Amino acid sequence: MGTNMNDEKLIRLIYEDVQKLVKMQGDNEKRFDRMDERFEKLEAGVDGNRDAIREINLRLENEICPSIRCVAEGHLDLSRKLDEALKGESEREMTILRLNFLEGEVGRLKKQIEMRI
Repeated sequence: MGTNMNDEKLIRLIYEDVQKLVKMQGDNEKRFDRMDERFEKLEAGVDGNRDAIREINLRLENEICPSIRCVAEGHLDLSRKLDEALKGESEREMTILRLNFLEGEVGRLKKQIEMRI
């Protein structure tokens, strides 16, 4: 009878250990289910980000880059026109300086001529 009792204790201990393992397995399955849910949320977030990035790239390509190019071309045109305008202004200033110099020379020559007369 003593061995029978030891066998029952051993069977009960094994049964309790198996029950603990079953509970641990159930807990692990719940954790894996929660992890799966989190991964699904992450995947949905990544998909959303991918869509947002695609939209941003399309907007850059179709709207922003052409607009920047247009502004840059306009800037170049304005810069060329300014250079042309400044070139004419510079020539005008040089003409005025030359005229002033020549008027001064004429004035000095007149004085020299008047002194000789």
